[in-house]
Amino acid sequence: MGKIRIKKRSDIFEYGAPFASRRDPFTDKNYVEWQISYDKPAKDADDADLGSVGFRNGKGESKVLHELSAYLFYFAKWGVLKEQELRDIKSSAEKIPASDLLAEHPDCRVRRTDPVEKHINGLRFDTLKVEYPQLVRRIGKDGMIAEITIREKQRAVGLQPMLYFCLPIAALSAGRPLIGRRADEKECAQFVFDQSNCFVVAELMRIFGMLSESHRHDVVAIIDAVLQSV
Repeated sequence: MGKIRIKKRSDIFEYGAPFASRRDPFTDKNYVEWQISYDKPAKDADDADLGSVGFRNGKGESKVLHELSAYLFYFAKWGVLKEQELRDIKSSAEKIPASDLLAEHPDCRVRRTDPVEKHINGLRFDTLKVEYPQLVRRIGKDGMIAEITIREKQRAVGLQPMLYFCLPIAALSAGRPLIGRRADEKECAQFVFDQSNCFVVAELMRIFGMLSESHRHDVVAIIDAVLQSV
């Protein structure tokens, strides 16, 4: 599963703070930050993955459907998401000019101010500010959002958009209500994708298709693999 963290903030535009769920009781200010994924190396596939439905990413690596793409597959297989909806996601990604992908878009550039001389603790520094863009899209009416953070790539030149699916803690189901109490030891809670919220899966896949050239390639390949398999 992708990286999941419980965080806390008063407003969706704030920077979420880490939250100790075993120490502090949940409130309506808590939310789940899920760095949801859509693939997995074929060699790492297990019984829970769709190992029979695979594709090759832009680097030629063999991948299988995982997390978001697996939900997309099953919703398509069950007829909850129609074939035309999948084709629309693919077409939307293919039509975006390369310069409008978020990794290249002028509104999504990392900005740096000119250096200014400052003396701090007796030492001279050249100080500057770095501004990283963040995009927030509300999904539906239940407090769910897609949050895109854009940073420099760690091992290459260019920018790397990262997508997080954020949902309020109240959207989780557990054995008993979470708000007002602390998490029990080893307690698990669930978020269920079903027919009522399947549009979230389609929306997240559409957003992935506009992040970067490699993301677009993957989304198109995933849609083709799903259409050929259902």
